[in-house]
Amino acid sequence: MRGKAVWSAFGLPGPWPDPRLTFPPSQAARHLAATLAARGIAGVDLRHTEGVSPVSVPLSARDAVNVWGEPGHPSFGDSGGGRVRCPLVNLHDVVEHLVCRFEERQGG
Repeated sequence: MRGKAVWSAFGLPGPWPDPRLTFPPSQAARHLAATLAARGIAGVDLRHTEGVSPVSVPLSARDAVNVWGEPGHPSFGDSGGGRVRCPLVNLHDVVEHLVCRFEERQGG
């Protein structure tokens, strides 16, 4: 598609991310698993333990990525061996990243 991308920045009235915008890891993990399933990723495994809710996302028949739903942020291993950690308000970005990795592994 041809066109231009436009970026802008706006000042925020307080700290970001706002601590009032957090929710329990179990709730974040349920939302993550449901959203990935809605995007066509079958076999997402969700567990709940005290303080952390891991979600295993199958990328292929032999490979998966684990997302650790911890208080205040999800984290997961990236394809280069590093660790990605982001605020809960960016949970949608985590979904998009995982869907992209899944589709790359599926060849499409």
